[in-house]
Amino acid sequence: WVVTRPIIAAQVLDTCSRPSPGREAGRVSGYWAPSRQQVDQLEAKLASLEAQVPHVLDFDRQYVGIELDGKQVIYINAFHLPEDNSLRPAREAVRVCDGGAQFWGAVFDPASGTFSELQFNGGFGGP
Repeated sequence: WVVTRPIIAAQVLDTCSRPSPGREAGRVSGYWAPSRQQVDQLEAKLASLEAQVPHVLDFDRQYVGIELDGKQVIYINAFHLPEDNSLRPAREAVRVCDGGAQFWGAVFDPASGTFSELQFNGGFGGP
């Protein structure tokens, strides 16, 4: 996993074939950098998504701190990168259209320790 640079945060939220908070005008009011403690908290709870996301811990992940509906939350952009990949997730947004359950996003609230807004990419050919 990586915490993305603020300069690409909006690009990470500009998903192609799944809903995300960044695709709803005015919903994201700012960006912030999650602390190591907050990311550790998220990582410790990630396995709780296993029922909805098989092999959830096998996904590569970008974390983006966002101000959403007046709260500081962490957006998760999850994906599988190919072995011969040249993409640098800490410096570049990972955006994939289609791909189904191999690509997903969710929101984690460090204050409550809960996940919400789990969304998978659309299937091949559309949402």
